[in-house]
Amino acid sequence: MMDINDYLWSMDDIYIHEEEYVADWVYNKSLSRMWDNIDILRRSLKGKINISTDQTTQESTIFIRNFTLEEYTALNSLTTKDKIYIGLNEFVTADVINRNLKLLCNMLNDILETIN
Repeated sequence: MMDINDYLWSMDDIYIHEEEYVADWVYNKSLSRMWDNIDILRRSLKGKINISTDQTTQESTIFIRNFTLEEYTALNSLTTKDKIYIGLNEFVTADVINRNLKLLCNMLNDILETIN
């Protein structure tokens, strides 16, 4: 049986190592792998966690409520992989890298907003 970790990129696979060139394709490889991991997280979510507390016994019950169609559709409309890249003739600057990191962070924030 396969584990979810068999599908995730490790941090070592994502990191840009000292011996690698500062080039668009090196950054794109790393950004693409981060997108893959976020997408696996998105696709593995089933619903929202709800906690219900009985007022008389003060016992809490935790259950998962499946996503509604609207909630699941919102998860599927996250940033597509082809939007996260550094162009061939684009200077590799902090602004360019941060533009892509912002898209990845927005994906995570959208997932968090959906499950909250």
